[in-house]
Amino acid sequence: QVNDTMLKVTAVKQERDGRGSTQREFRREIGLPDGADPKNLTNTLDNDGILTINIPV
Repeated sequence: QVNDTMLKVTAVKQERDGRGSTQREFRREIGLPDGADPKNLTNTLDNDGILTINIPV
C-alpha cells in the first residue's frame, strides 16, 4: 500500500507439515522522501522471493 508520504509492505508466509503449521509475518512502513512519485511505482518479485520496489523521485 502506498500514499503520497508512506509505503507500507506486508507479507505473510504459512507452512504446514505433518506436525502442524507455522506462520511468519513481515510488516514495514517507510516514509517517502519529498518529491517521490508513488503513482509511477514499479515492483518485481524474483524467483528467490525478493521484492524490489522502485519509486521515482
